[in-house]
Amino acid sequence: MQLKIKLSLIFSAIVVSILLLSTTFNYFSSKEVLHEDREQDMESVAQRIAQFLQYDDQTFYIDAPAHFVEKMFSNNENILEISGFEPQSHQENPILIIDTELDHHCDHPTINDFNQYARLDYHEELDIEYIEQVLESNQTISVISTHQKEKVMKVFVPITSESPYVISIVLDYTSIQNVLDQQLLYNFTILFLAICVAVIVSFFFARYIVEPLQQILLKLNDIHNGKYGVQVDVIRKDELGLLGERVNALSLNLKKYKQSEEMLIKSEKLAVVGQLSAGVVHEIRNPLTSLIGFLNLIRHGKEMNKEVLDVMTSELHRIELILSELLILAKPQEISYKKINIHKLLKDVLTLIDIQATQNNVKIHMQVEEKIPHIDCDENQLKQVFINLLKNAIEAMSFGGNINIVVKMMEDEKVIISIQDDGCGMDEEEVCKLGEPFFSRKEKGTGLGFMLSEKMIHNHKGSIQIKSVKNEGTQVNVILPLTQDQHI
Repeated sequence: MQLKIKLSLIFSAIVVSILLLSTTFNYFSSKEVLHEDREQDMESVAQRIAQFLQYDDQTFYIDAPAHFVEKMFSNNENILEISGFEPQSHQENPILIIDTELDHHCDHPTINDFNQYARLDYHEELDIEYIEQVLESNQTISVISTHQKEKVMKVFVPITSESPYVISIVLDYTSIQNVLDQQLLYNFTILFLAICVAVIVSFFFARYIVEPLQQILLKLNDIHNGKYGVQVDVIRKDELGLLGERVNALSLNLKKYKQSEEMLIKSEKLAVVGQLSAGVVHEIRNPLTSLIGFLNLIRHGKEMNKEVLDVMTSELHRIELILSELLILAKPQEISYKKINIHKLLKDVLTLIDIQATQNNVKIHMQVEEKIPHIDCDENQLKQVFINLLKNAIEAMSFGGNINIVVKMMEDEKVIISIQDDGCGMDEEEVCKLGEPFFSRKEKGTGLGFMLSEKMIHNHKGSIQIKSVKNEGTQVNVILPLTQDQHI
């Protein structure tokens, strides 16, 4: 999953969670506020009723005309029942019952009218506990109850007088529920719209964050693939802009480092060419002397037979081959990987290095395993590596000796080229220092030859292993993969 989509989903999930919590909180807050409002309204109704309650001959009655009761119900359509309970007899019967089905022809409903005018449809045994709590605490209590699958709200209001009592008002909860349902619908509509806006905003926000990262990643891929010096377009002043500037600085530094490395390789290459030139000149001068002699004979009218002409042609080809290899080594070339026959590459190297080997009384033997596949490499760089390694082997044998080159396949699709000499060898401390700049056992050595050779082999995704025993010889193993993976 792309980072942009992940950020968008995370941002949307956070917003949705916050909105859901807010909607839930608003719903329950509204529910509590509605309950409190209804409770206060019913307290007012109870107090108004209490104003008209009269006590006479141990009987409570409403000293108000019937139209007062009718108006009270018309102004509070949700009231289903009003009941009065006094402390002594509240567990048995109410002292006053008014419901929506009262016979309004009676001007003064009294306790004696209970059986005639009321039915106590909404009261139950649990109400006795609420009435006792109200009488004890003198605080209004409201509860939600269900009576015959009908949801109602009961409000118990304490009335303080010479003889305290409780008025119970039963409300139809449908009106409250309708208000809550409307509020919930409104909240979910707002929630849905907010989610849509959040998703859109989060997408653009994620895009704003991710696009610069994608651009930086593309430039880093270019740098990984060797395109040093590429720059990120920095148009922001935040942390991402700072990251882009750091990538640009890194790219430029790598470009300078690469240029320095290439200059170092060229310098070392020219040094090798210079060292080989003396032997090459000697190798060329001998056949040239023979050719000049033959040409003098021809100029004086001497006829040449086929054997002499074949010798002249062979010497010219020998000169051409040596100069071609020297020119290839010295000529600056762009690095390019292609399929190369490692056996042929080593033979070309021996064409140049055999001159120095012969001069130092060193014999080079090469053994190549059959059917070695071609490998992906830069031919010129590998030639420089093997010339350096063979030169070191030759120079390690002051009194001559043998160099054995063995090429064979390894199990993991790699080729190993082993170069074994019987020279002076090195101790463990000297082997560890190999590859450090300016470490060399030669009088005029710089130590850069092996360091650059190791670098070029690493550029080919390969490795160099050194095994050496003091006064016995050194074995250098160059391990190269068959293919070069240029992708991240």
